[in-house]
Amino acid sequence: MFLELVESKKLEHIKFDEREYPSCARVFVCGFGQTRKSWTQALYRIKRQLKKQAFSGDVLVIGEFGDDVLTERDELYNDFPCPYFSGDAEIYDYEEESLLEGANAHAVEILSHYDTIEIVAHSFGVRLAAMLLNAFPQEWFSTKKIRGIALAGTVSAVGDGVGVPKEQWANTLNGLSIPNMEQFYLNLFNTKDCYYNLRGAPGSIYSARKRQTKFKTQTEFKERLYECAANQGADDYIKLAVDVCYNSARHYLFRRLSSGMRDYTGWSYEAQSEQRIVALSAELCFPPVAPLGEWERTRFMHCFKLHYAYQQDIICPPQAIKADLEQVGIGSAQVRTLDCPHLNCAQIAQLLLLAQHEDWDLVGQLVDAEPVPTLPQKVVPDFTVLE
Repeated sequence: MFLELVESKKLEHIKFDEREYPSCARVFVCGFGQTRKSWTQALYRIKRQLKKQAFSGDVLVIGEFGDDVLTERDELYNDFPCPYFSGDAEIYDYEEESLLEGANAHAVEILSHYDTIEIVAHSFGVRLAAMLLNAFPQEWFSTKKIRGIALAGTVSAVGDGVGVPKEQWANTLNGLSIPNMEQFYLNLFNTKDCYYNLRGAPGSIYSARKRQTKFKTQTEFKERLYECAANQGADDYIKLAVDVCYNSARHYLFRRLSSGMRDYTGWSYEAQSEQRIVALSAELCFPPVAPLGEWERTRFMHCFKLHYAYQQDIICPPQAIKADLEQVGIGSAQVRTLDCPHLNCAQIAQLLLLAQHEDWDLVGQLVDAEPVPTLPQKVVPDFTVLE
């Protein structure tokens, strides 16, 4: 689990140990299909436009957890990536231990320098944020201010009644193709009432064609993203949203593998796009089952006191978020329902980049009102031999 610092357009890797740290950091945990690099570049542009109104602390981006799982399994570097199916997602005990100890080490080391850590998590990033919190040392919850806001996602990520329905997720994963992935990016802006597919005029989700054909060019794909996103308003952030989706899609679907990789595998360039889909299907299997750790939801429920549910969201509707919270008791957390599609870039950018945002004060008050969570002591069996 690595972080990108929103500080430079070129995204040069910062030597964190050679810089001065502000007291506060805001961390954005992005969801599936969105890359750290794409979000970092987009947020950098908005931060420059805000100038003196911009948040003065550090803004960091986390994402792409599935790749960490594949690296641990060494599937990513096999000669021929193995296609995974929804039922194949399983993490063994030795992998779980390694992931919990290693994947979060980099992020924890960097975040140790801040007194206040504010986390914004979107979509599948909500589960990843719970994993991050479980990696924090216990003393941080007494010595630091830690608070979070979740948008359009659940800790469960995938399940019947919470997050993405299992059947829907399995259908997407098992039938993954370039057209399906291109449609996924359109669905970030789609609603049931105004649904854009890869071809033809927009209609309702129920009238959309079941079979899609991929776009012939990247430009055609980007133009369709603009058409779809423009229907959702928030003009200042349409370009931001489209750039995030387009550049992320290029990372997954349009980039060419290095000539070294081509020579090593024997793949032609014509076959590489399909091979990337195979690798992506493996990456997609694991986010729903990746381990949370011994704290499970305890720390997440303590720190994330505000949840945004989007009424027009066809990926993770409000009832999914409410059902997920009800499983463990909502308590003092608030669920705010807004009329938005799945990806609300305006809201994300405001929470991360505005120097003053009333929602952070609200979450801070709710977190401070509760005691710091502690794990219940485990009962150790007494094996004393009775005489």
